[in-house]
Amino acid sequence: MRNWKTRLSWMAAILVIMGVSGALIACSSPFGASTTGQVVVNFGSGGSSRAPGVIPVEVTSIDISIKASGMTPILVKLTTPSLSATIDVPAGAAREFEVVAKDTSDIPIYRGTTSMDIQAGAVHDLSVTMAVLYELSYSANGATGGTVPLTLYREAGSSVTAAANSGALVKTGYAFNGWNTASDGSGTPYAAGAPVTMPAAPVILYAQWLATKDILAFNLTVPPATGIITGTDITINVPNGTNPISLTPP
Repeated sequence: MRNWKTRLSWMAAILVIMGVSGALIACSSPFGASTTGQVVVNFGSGGSSRAPGVIPVEVTSIDISIKASGMTPILVKLTTPSLSATIDVPAGAAREFEVVAKDTSDIPIYRGTTSMDIQAGAVHDLSVTMAVLYELSYSANGATGGTVPLTLYREAGSSVTAAANSGALVKTGYAFNGWNTASDGSGTPYAAGAPVTMPAAPVILYAQWLATKDILAFNLTVPPATGIITGTDITINVPNGTNPISLTPP
């Protein structure tokens, strides 16, 4: 089980000329006027010993994506024991790097992003701070059918959106009524589409259910009116000029 009590971070030196002492990831242009840089990635035992921080032992794979406008995205997956690769990166401005470290179950546990310009024939140094990712998951909380939304992994302080009932969760005799951080509804409620600020801890959002027997539509003939009773909340629609009326559910 991962220890979520502390917010860990580790630094990875990225894009340093190959062969220089202290290099973790190397970038060089060995072909003179080449339009690409060669990025040598090494997060293995040798790489971690040269890094400013120690790579957590639970990391078993690292995904690296490199994107830029007009450039075909580059996706590389590094796996233990080597955690190393050589990547050709086209020279150009604003190359966006995303590094995601995963555990043995392929679950993201650290993430870092940065951007830099790569010039052909030049040597570049790039550092990425890897921050802990926390899990936002959903519980069906007694549903009799359907599926919960996908689990997300985000940094503490980031904002995500509470999912809709995208998997058509149902519970016999009940209607879906949003999400809550407590299964019994005593926590923080979130309607579908509401913003959720991630804490430095995993979050479970539990489906909330409203008994359909607590939902009653009605019609009145004197005075004419229509409405709905939801639990103890009463909504009444009456014509203009009609005297106010009150109802008390049984």
